[in-house]
Amino acid sequence: MLAWESLSLLDYEEINYPVLRELLKDYANPDEAIASLVSRGDLIRVCRGWYVRGERLRKRPVSGRYLANMIYSPSFISLEFALAHHGLIPERAHTVTSVASRPSRTIDTPLGRFSYRHVSDEFFVGGMDRCAPESGPPFFVATPERALADTILAAKGWTPRNTVDCEQWLFDNLRIDPEDFRRLRHDELRAFAERFGSRKIGRIAELLASMSAAPARNDARNDARNNARNERRERT
Repeated sequence: MLAWESLSLLDYEEINYPVLRELLKDYANPDEAIASLVSRGDLIRVCRGWYVRGERLRKRPVSGRYLANMIYSPSFISLEFALAHHGLIPERAHTVTSVASRPSRTIDTPLGRFSYRHVSDEFFVGGMDRCAPESGPPFFVATPERALADTILAAKGWTPRNTVDCEQWLFDNLRIDPEDFRRLRHDELRAFAERFGSRKIGRIAELLASMSAAPARNDARNDARNNARNERRERT
């Protein structure tokens, strides 16, 4: 059996080096067979130790979310990409952002950029879900509250002084819809504020609690803000 025929037998697109070696073990030199597949375009090297099938042999789209978990682990998707995944911000995140217990790192690949922000071991666990799509492998992603908490912590140059600062950062800078924000769990966000010892997360949690307790506002101020936000979205 030719190398590309062996490759086509796999049920998944994302392949690590040990699997390739096992798949091509009958070849005198499996590494040469791998190099040949890469040169033919039947195999694409994503980064050290990870490959995906070329378009000619591909059975489904490659899962960048799964690869984000695997090429630098332990890690899980969080920050802006997770916010977009949950529909909280517009799909503008071209970099797959994650948090990891390893040192911060950015990995550029033929499939795009993967960025990892370091968090300590004590803060790494918690606030993530296992997502199992109908097509493709499962991956781990932060809950909406954890993704927002990580994004707040990553905003090094931002220190809110009052509620207006929080609203501007959330609704104008991040462009989170106020009604989507209201649906988050303020107790979860408050728990992250206490766990991370973050006053910034605490302020956002207080704002969320007050908005969740109050009826939705449809005053002129909110209408003007929503109109401005929609105009910016149309321009991007």
